[in-house]
Amino acid sequence: MDTSYTYYWYEGKGFRFSNTGEFPKDFETMAAMGEAKAMGVISTKFKLSLNLSEERSRELGKLYYRWQKLESKRELTDAEKSIFATEAFGVSYKDAEVAIAAKMVEDGKAYKAILETAAKVNRTTPEKIGQFLEEMAIE
Repeated sequence: MDTSYTYYWYEGKGFRFSNTGEFPKDFETMAAMGEAKAMGVISTKFKLSLNLSEERSRELGKLYYRWQKLESKRELTDAEKSIFATEAFGVSYKDAEVAIAAKMVEDGKAYKAILETAAKVNRTTPEKIGQFLEEMAIE
């Protein structure tokens, strides 16, 4: 990478420098490239953990990245959480929360139903979804 500078003396103004290298100067583009890389890493984790298609893992990667970005700025509302959960698993956030809590107390029929719905939406198995949710709860 060329890091040389061209400089000119301007009467009464001092030096003005111009970077002649290939380094991008557009910070928005650089931020977008960083976001794309982060979503790629997340997508790969989803693909490997859930045995998803490339397309679905990218969709979940984008969704998860948006969730994290919003959550880092403020607390999400129940309606927003429900939108994310419905897009990711096909069920509302509240239904998933109730089913996961009921898993500990009851026989887990609601939890199994949630896993089956999420598996259909993501075109994977209920076992993979359950394993993934348990891993995410630990992290």
